[in-house]
Formats: sequence, C-alpha cells, structure tokens
Amino acid sequence: MASKKGMPVRLRNVRKIPLEKVRLIDWLPTRSDMGEIVELAKSIKARRDVDVPIKVRPTADGCYDLVWGRRRLEAAMLAGLNKISAIVEMLSDEEVLLQNAVENMFRKDKNPIEEANLFEIWKAKFGRTYEEIGRLLGVRREYIYNRVQLLSLSPNIIKAIQNGSIDTSKFGLLHARVLLKIRDRAVQERLFRQVVEESLTVRELRRRVEAFTKKSKTNDSNADVFVDLTQPIFDGMPYIPKIFTPPMIKSASNLMLDSVNITNIYMPSHTGTHVDTPKQFFERGKTIEKYDLSRFVGECVIIDVKKQPNEPITPSDITEYEDLVEENSMVFFKTGWGSLFKQPEYNHHPFLSEDVAWWLRDAKVSMVGVDTLTPDMPHPMRKEGFDYPIHKILLSNDILIMENLNLTPLSGVKKVWITAFPIPIVGCEAAPCRVVAWRSPKSSIAQALEIMGQRGFQEVKGIA
Repeated sequence: MASKKGMPVRLRNVRKIPLEKVRLIDWLPTRSDMGEIVELAKSIKARRDVDVPIKVRPTADGCYDLVWGRRRLEAAMLAGLNKISAIVEMLSDEEVLLQNAVENMFRKDKNPIEEANLFEIWKAKFGRTYEEIGRLLGVRREYIYNRVQLLSLSPNIIKAIQNGSIDTSKFGLLHARVLLKIRDRAVQERLFRQVVEESLTVRELRRRVEAFTKKSKTNDSNADVFVDLTQPIFDGMPYIPKIFTPPMIKSASNLMLDSVNITNIYMPSHTGTHVDTPKQFFERGKTIEKYDLSRFVGECVIIDVKKQPNEPITPSDITEYEDLVEENSMVFFKTGWGSLFKQPEYNHHPFLSEDVAWWLRDAKVSMVGVDTLTPDMPHPMRKEGFDYPIHKILLSNDILIMENLNLTPLSGVKKVWITAFPIPIVGCEAAPCRVVAWRSPKSSIAQALEIMGQRGFQEVKGIA
C-alpha cells in the first residue's frame, strides 16, 4: 500500500495479453466520450496492435485490471484483435487512481467533470485532502478545487459536459466557474444555452450573471434584512489546543460509490460560533436545552474596539457605549479578529479585562459575544493554573457567552437586533449557534414576525 507521503517506484514490463482477460475497475471513473473510436479502430486493425500500450495490473485470478487506456482497449475490441500490448505492473488501489489521473490530465480532450469525479472518489476512498491530492499530482490545490466545484452545477449541464455533447471551445472551465455564482439551476441552464448558442465570451457571461444577481437583489424585498454573523465550520478550523480536540469532517458515504452523500462531523461543543452556559464551570449550572428561545433574541450593542494582539480591553475603551447598554441586552465586542478566523494570528486575540467583565455583570446584560476564540486571555499567554476569570465572572451571573463571531459585516453599527439560536443538545454546557443580525433600520421583533408570517409561520413560541 502506498504511504501518505508518496508512491513507491515499481518494476513493470510490457507484453501482449488477451483482450478477454482485461476488465474495468468498477470504482474507477470511466470515460463517457470515446471520441473518434472508429477511426482509431481502423488504425489499430491495420497495425494489428495499439500504437501506445495500455496500462494494467495483474489480479489473483489471472486477469488484469485496466489502469488507463480505455479508448484504446475499446478500439482494439472493435478492430477484432485477440491480444493487446500492455504495461503490466503491480499497483495498489491508490496507485491505480494516481496513474489514471495523471494519464487523463495530459489528454488533449480531458474532461473537467471526469476529473472532478475522480478527485471526489480519491478523497472519499483514501481520506486524502485536496491539498494532498494536488501534491501527488504535482498541481496546485486550486486545480483540484476548481474542478470539484463543477459538481455543484445543474445535473443537465454536468451531463452535457461529461458526455462531450458541447464544443469545449465555446464552453470551458472558466465559463463553468462563472455559472457557479448562480444558485438557481433553471437560470444556470438558460445562461449555459446562451453561451453555447451565442458563443459568449467569459467576460460577456460574467456581465450577464452580474446583471441577473443585481436584479435578484432588487426584487427581493428582504434580501439585505439578514446578516449572518456565524463563522463557517470546516476541517482545520481554529480551536484551542491542549483543551479541545481538532474538528474533523469526513465523508461517510459518497454519491459515486454509495448512491448517497453522508458526512460525519466530529467536533467539540466549543468549536466555531457557539454559546457557553454556566454548566461549563459550575456543576449545578444550567445546560443549553434549559434556556427558553427568547433568551437568544433581542437588541444588541456592538462595541467597536480596535486593539493589538494579546492586548486587554479596558473600561476606557468602552466609555462611549455605556449609556447604550441596558439591562437584559446583549453586548458584542467587535475587535476585527473575526476576519482573521482562518489565519494563525487568530490565536493572538484581544481579550476582556476583569474590570470590563465586572462592569458587564453590574449592567445585568443577558449575553456577551466576542469575535475571538474566547473573552479570556489567549491560550499562548496563559500560565499553568489559569482559572478562566472572565468566563467565571459572567457565567456565575447567568450571562451567556458567545464566541467566534464574525462581526466584520457590522461596520459602523452600534445597535442591532440579534437572533442566536443554539442546537438544544441535552445536558451539554455549550452548543453551536447560527447568529443572525437584522441590517434594516426597521428591524424589530415585529418585523421578524411579519416576515416569518409571510413565509408560512403561524406561530412563533417564546417571543413576546
């Protein structure tokens, strides 16, 4: 079996093998468009062999698995040959996939959808990341990702690309990537037909996509009401080492192999945008499912404070906001660190001083949120015996703590209506949340009820 770092070099030989003993590998993507196979068959018949050998691996039952050369194999059968020249080499499953991918990458008529399917199978079957696959193939991660993205296109477009029914000079990879900006598949297909029928350039397609997007935003009266303040969940996302295990997102079932996509997600309850409850530090503290939904809806003061890495937020930083904070309101601290969520610098964030924590306690706020890993001191600064003073001051007074927010979209905003509903995990001290702000000046709970009513909600419990 190949190691995770690379593929071993193996001895191989070229010999003629019976065509009837060559079989396809069922999990390996097959080529949909065989091109001018009849012309190739005529050439093979005249030569009595293929010009370039196919590649196979021997099996225990005396047959051969085809690694690459499907078109030559089919043409040789069509030409009536009994044997075909083949490179025979002992290969592991992953080595087969690697060699198949390399061979197809150098085809003049290579198909990006076939490549995408192969990369997805590679990831699912062997647990590789796109970066690892790219390294094995000698290409950038973006090469892999740009092709895998194509699988999000309309199935009709995917089918047209895969079976070679369109002229690739009229619709190429760049056209496809522009179409991905449109989520409506019917619109995707309409623009796809326009590209093929009118020979649209990538620039013209981009202009039409932008025009459609702009029109859609204008027509949707609620388009800019909601602003998502939630950080995405992904493999390799930030976490505090030595305390939490890193999150893992792995494919359990793959559409190509199992006819269904299923993903397993393993992550601590304190990963990503989440809310902490008193149970985190106090044995008799409330757990997440014990809170009424009304606790996660309300007016929020956004304290915009720019600090240096590892620097405390002090009372002098929040003086201008003191009159805005009312009892039972939420208070979110916008340090700008939310924009660094995917960067190493995210671990060296500003933090709340104890004086600010006591002020929040005295103000009787209901929730405190930060766009950092924690309101406490960053973990690289902590000494042995660190006791989480900010968490304990707030949680001991039933002030919930929201961490890992993305407050970047709230530039210049001092007050906003917030909904921050957690997953009700029974007996848990924390849970992931989807945190949403209401951008419109008219935003209020009345407007929330009005919009929900328009969408079919007859009753919203827990909101007065």
